[in-house]
Amino acid sequence: MFIPIISTEVINLDEDNFDKEIYSSKEIWLIEIYSEKCESCASFAPKWKQLTKKMNYLNMGRINIDEQKGMSVAKKLNALQNGIPAIKLIISKDDIVDIMTGVEEPFPNSPTLKKRIDKILEEKGKLQEAKSRVSEEL
Repeated sequence: MFIPIISTEVINLDEDNFDKEIYSSKEIWLIEIYSEKCESCASFAPKWKQLTKKMNYLNMGRINIDEQKGMSVAKKLNALQNGIPAIKLIISKDDIVDIMTGVEEPFPNSPTLKKRIDKILEEKGKLQEAKSRVSEEL
């Protein structure tokens, strides 16, 4: 049985690698959409970093909208409609869930975001599957 490897690093995504990384992997991804010029994004950065450590059973990615290739992907994901920073949970090409948008200030802390994500994964029957991949790799 093929067990895909979950990356422990946060991958920078743009139009050059997004489809390959996200849709060809068939894995669940947690994506942050941000701008380096955005004060709200800068204030959220420590919470995102904490969240990535807690969610080691998901693949992690970031999309920087300061770059045209990142902006292109963010637009395809309809990620800019409610502001940045934004977090999307990508379960499949047809199943993309908003976890947080830029209008949600103050921004939730990482335990609150983890609970949201786990609840959605549980409702979709994906939580145990995601967590079991990590334990099988160890």
